[in-house]
Amino acid sequence: IKSRTLVRRWVSFGTLLPSSVRLFLCKNMGGEKVLRELKKAMMAGRADVYISKHAIKRMKQRGYTKADLVAGIFTGQVIERQGANVVLISGKDKDSNPIVLVIARKSPHRFKIVTVMPPIDKERFPVTV
Repeated sequence: IKSRTLVRRWVSFGTLLPSSVRLFLCKNMGGEKVLRELKKAMMAGRADVYISKHAIKRMKQRGYTKADLVAGIFTGQVIERQGANVVLISGKDKDSNPIVLVIARKSPHRFKIVTVMPPIDKERFPVTV
């Protein structure tokens, strides 16, 4: 896999996620804006989501798939903000296990998944493995 894998329209969201997940509520907070823009762009099929080389390595080590990442984004909420355009999202993977993604917004429709991990730090993450 190339270090900058472009993932356009990963899956048909209607077949992967239940309809209740497609209806999401977002808080109007700084980090929530990045997540809201990502979800909106993905639903419209306009998002360019890149997976970093580091994230690909971690996905292989931890057994995550692209479908897990999509589910984590759509079920997730921002738990930490790192600067103006980087957020930690805590959600559930396709099997309803907790997952944390670090996502950077590069432009309004370009996003980069920096890394993916299980939430093991009890002080940092609300739901842990």
